[in-house]
Amino acid sequence: MNIPALVVERHAVVGDQWRQRYPTLSLHTTKNHHTRTCCRPAGATTSHGPIVVLYQPYPKNWPTYTPRNKVADWLKQYVESQDLVVWTKSQIKPGATYDSSSKRWNVVVRRDDQDVELHPVHVIIATGALGAPRIPEVPGADIFKGAVYHASKYMGGQPYAGKDCIVVGAGNTSADLCQDLSFRGAKSVTMVQRSSTCVVHINTVAGAMAKGYPDGVPYEICDIKFNSMPINLQRTMAREREAEMWEREKPLHDQLRKGGVKLNMGTDGSGQHFLIFERSGGTSRRLHLLATADAVLRTQGSVSIAVKCNTQTLIVGAGVDVGCAPLIESGKVKVKQGVEVDRFTENGVIFSDGSKQPADLVIWA
Repeated sequence: MNIPALVVERHAVVGDQWRQRYPTLSLHTTKNHHTRTCCRPAGATTSHGPIVVLYQPYPKNWPTYTPRNKVADWLKQYVESQDLVVWTKSQIKPGATYDSSSKRWNVVVRRDDQDVELHPVHVIIATGALGAPRIPEVPGADIFKGAVYHASKYMGGQPYAGKDCIVVGAGNTSADLCQDLSFRGAKSVTMVQRSSTCVVHINTVAGAMAKGYPDGVPYEICDIKFNSMPINLQRTMAREREAEMWEREKPLHDQLRKGGVKLNMGTDGSGQHFLIFERSGGTSRRLHLLATADAVLRTQGSVSIAVKCNTQTLIVGAGVDVGCAPLIESGKVKVKQGVEVDRFTENGVIFSDGSKQPADLVIWA
């Protein structure tokens, strides 16, 4: 496209945003959803058409659900092979302003302990939908002898073999961490679910994406078709299929209910998909991010200047089951439902219902 661009990245190496997450992390969306056909090389052919990812095709043996390190390494090699200009270990300083007379931005980047002033035509925020981790302040944390941290700091369950572990939350990340802790030999694993959660099987997501983003159809065409119907109309139609959605997930839900999980089918019966728009990653959320750019820069510290493509969404308050349900059903992962962590003791926690539980590890997820 011949558009000069600079990417400002706060991490030391491109892809570290992924590498520094928990080891078992993988995308819960299929590779087709992250495939773009925005560039079709002359004569390029595959069995499904000329599919490329930002001008580069995934290898044919690429996994359907991409694991953490593959995402990270792909981003790093893409920067190298495409000769992108990236400033690592750099951050945008708060206070970017727009000069209407010159029609340029005034941006200051902190790089190598120096301030560098830039004047780009466009500033595009590509930091994702979420900000800094939110860690609740709970009384007694100062006397607790175990470990307490946010899920973003979890680096695997090996150190907690034989330990009592509590994971607060009941979404995708919580399920991944509970499953890993169980497999790594934790003495006990408890998932704390404050309210209800919308959970669907991973095959449900794969089927929906295969319909919405089929092989051989350009990604931008799929996007146009998908977004051509007003969201409220989509939602109304989805609510009419609520009974069908419950029936489709019945085998999975039976497992989860047996273990004590409380379930919902969205806030109004429209299903998991619309929770994305309500709680994270949706159109209104993107507009909100653009309107509060300075706040985003304060929490994220990473921005792309000039050009960036980003369609990733992240589900909050919903879950895609990738294997934790049997552990919940069997009791290997216990569920504490309808409560919150009220306070810490030296060797555990007291929940809002007054019950006590020993703990060596508490993770906010």
